Formats: sequence, structure tokens, C-alpha cells
Amino acid sequence: MLVTLWRHGEAAKAPRDEDRPLTANGEVTLASAAIDFSQQLLQSALPAADVCRVSPLLRTRQSAAILCAHWQCVANLCAALAPGTSINEPSLWLNNAAAHQVLVSHQPFVSDLLNYWLDEPTLDWLQPGGWATVELRAATRGGGSLLLSRASIF
Repeated sequence: MLVTLWRHGEAAKAPRDEDRPLTANGEVTLASAAIDFSQQLLQSALPAADVCRVSPLLRTRQSAAILCAHWQCVANLCAALAPGTSINEPSLWLNNAAAHQVLVSHQPFVSDLLNYWLDEPTLDWLQPGGWATVELRAATRGGGSLLLSRASIF
């Protein structure tokens, strides 16, 4: 199965963390990244995303809406992808029936999970809007192989 880990776009400040919206720059760069991602999938002969699971926080919902508009897929809220998610409970946020799923979430989860699946603790963290696509053989340490990535979209 393919899994793309996507960090939400650049977010503004807000009194409560869960209310932080995307900045105008975050919206523009995500739209550009969605197009670039689709082109990279096509060039690599990889399937388009068929499932998008997203944290319920505002910035991730907005990010997923932009991404899914370009990919023509539906974003499904997944409370288990909110901040504080454990990489050790994949049954809460991983859809084993999907051919290619995108998980839109937060730091440190997205980078910790990427490092865990690749067994590469020295990888650069995904910056806002950054993403990485993994071929996942097993949701365990070292169970994946990196296929495509763009750690930063700036």
C-alpha cells in the first residue's frame, strides 16, 4: 500500500491551537504542491490518492480541502490524527483497504512516523506543506520504503 504523509500548510496564529487557519501563503503553496504531487505520481507511474484522512483541526481540514480539490477525492475526518497521536496505533488512522492514502496531520507525528517506517531517525522534518510517499509493507519500524518526497514547499 502507498501512504503519503502530508504536513498541513503554513498556519497563522490564533488564541487556541485548534483554531489556527492557513495563511494566504499556505493556501497558495499547498495548491501548487498538490499539482506538483500529481505530476510526480504520474511521472512515477504511481496511483493517485484514493483516500484522504485528516486531523480535525482547522488548518489540516483547510489543507485537505485544497489538496482534495485538485485530486478529486474526499477528505475524511480522523480524530486519531489530531496532535498527540501515537505512531504505535496505526489501526486508529491507517486504512488498510486503500491503494494510496494521504494522511494530513501535524508535527511531530508526520515526521516521527516517516522516520519510524523508514528506520531513518536522521531525516529532515517535513516543513509546513511538506509530504513524503512511502510504499508500506508493514506498519512497523523499517516497514516502508521512501518513493517520493518534498520536505519543504517553500
